[in-house]
Amino acid sequence: MATFSLFNRFHRKIKSFFGGYIEHNHIDYQRLLVYVYFVITTYLLIFFTLFKGFSAKTAFSAYIQMGVCIPSLLIFILFLTHKFTLKQALCTHLVLCNSFNIFQMIFLAYNNEDNLPFVVVHTVIQTVLLFLSLISYLKFYPLFIASSTIISLWICCIITDIPTLNDIFWIIAVFLIIIVLLGNRLVKLINELSHTNKQLVATQYEVFSLLDLDKSALTSLLELAENKKLSSEEINGLMDGLIDKKNMPDIKQHISEWYTHSQNKKNIIAQKLPMLSETQQEICRLILENHSTGNIAKTLGKSPSNITCQRSKIRAKLHLKKEEDLKTVLQERIQKRI
Repeated sequence: MATFSLFNRFHRKIKSFFGGYIEHNHIDYQRLLVYVYFVITTYLLIFFTLFKGFSAKTAFSAYIQMGVCIPSLLIFILFLTHKFTLKQALCTHLVLCNSFNIFQMIFLAYNNEDNLPFVVVHTVIQTVLLFLSLISYLKFYPLFIASSTIISLWICCIITDIPTLNDIFWIIAVFLIIIVLLGNRLVKLINELSHTNKQLVATQYEVFSLLDLDKSALTSLLELAENKKLSSEEINGLMDGLIDKKNMPDIKQHISEWYTHSQNKKNIIAQKLPMLSETQQEICRLILENHSTGNIAKTLGKSPSNITCQRSKIRAKLHLKKEEDLKTVLQERIQKRI
């Protein structure tokens, strides 16, 4: 229990420290933890190998390991300076380690007489990379890692011509294919759920704003009803204080009209600004509706610093000059349609 508590505190510190670098959702939080542990583990393994020492046969492989440290550090710096998103940093690091491990596996299989242990160890590492890509909810990367693993293992079978390795090749290949098929299905479902949840959160906030309701007041009402076991009449009485009854007949129509108008705006922005990501298009829509950075962050479930970073990326993609106002430019580009 003490170990789990320690890890939980460590995870909270990671989330707090990198709060401005991620979107506040389950997927990004999971990717952040995977990336941090992945980077730490990569450096620990490399330094352990280097300090352990190496023979003349493995010297070239050791030099390659030292070469991995530089691009790995560069990727992390790009992430910290907002040049890379979390997903870009994680995917680049995965591809880097995958490429290095495959090269090392083939190199050691070719240059060592007792090469079966080397092939097995690096195949296990490849499987770990595959699982890391799956628990990071990444699309296509699991397929890329599995395919490169199967191809490199096949090359090692040709190089070594070891009967045992030839026998287990097809077992490993089928095992990896099954993992990818099942894992990709899971990743697809998780991403769909996350997208739906983001839409629900944004819609919920805007509906509360539309009705001029305070979310905290409604939450307090629900907690009070639960704790005090209020009757339906008492709950309705409290709700009357939040919503004016005389406006109730118009609320449903008002929400329907707002939702239709909101979807039309989204479609127009997507058509006029296809170079922007879906999140950036949503930020543009909220900017046009005069939302502040704080409100946009609250609506999309992100931190204000993340929204500020996204605004900078939007300006870069639209090739805006420093003196140009983002909202004014957006209005000029799409006002003919809105």
